[in-house]
Amino acid sequence: MRLPSCAWFGLRRQRVLAARVARRRDRYLPCLELLEDRLALAVLTVDSALDVPLAGKTNLRQALTNYAAGDIINFGIADGTQIIAVGSDLPTINRTVTIDGSAPPAFLSQTIRIDGAGAGANADGLTIDAADSVVKALTITRFDGNGILLQSDSKNALIQGCVIGTDMTIPGGDDTLGNQNSGVYIDVGSTGNTIGGTLSDPRQAN
Repeated sequence: MRLPSCAWFGLRRQRVLAARVARRRDRYLPCLELLEDRLALAVLTVDSALDVPLAGKTNLRQALTNYAAGDIINFGIADGTQIIAVGSDLPTINRTVTIDGSAPPAFLSQTIRIDGAGAGANADGLTIDAADSVVKALTITRFDGNGILLQSDSKNALIQGCVIGTDMTIPGGDDTLGNQNSGVYIDVGSTGNTIGGTLSDPRQAN
């Protein structure tokens, strides 16, 4: 059926207007853009001083095994001096991490001592082989090797506020708690490290 010319013109005008509206709508439609993958950093809280697994708890050995690069490991065990007596070498730290032994709000008198009297021959306390790692506010005692070993890939490490080879919660310290080798041993190739400084005092016992 042929339409009168006026009807055909009106139909064509409607189509043109509809096309314009569709183009405008497309112009303002939201779209999704691909973003780079980013993982939120996690905080792993050590809440057990035992060196063996305990259901529902996380110990230091588990935290050092399971953390992801860039994570923070802190401690929330109990008030007072918490001695983590390790029975063998702890896992080597081969991914960037912050290990912070500072007392949390729930346990304001908590201090963390990692003791290696039972860790075996030549065992080191913390072995770090990853750049930009941080160790804060830990006491490390009685290892047959070094308190902290910085291996060649542990560049730009920060060791701050640590007491290594004694226990400052004991008046005057305790010179029987020393590590057999160095407090902090730095391998050849490990550069840019900062050893020393506390949260409140530029000195620390190593």
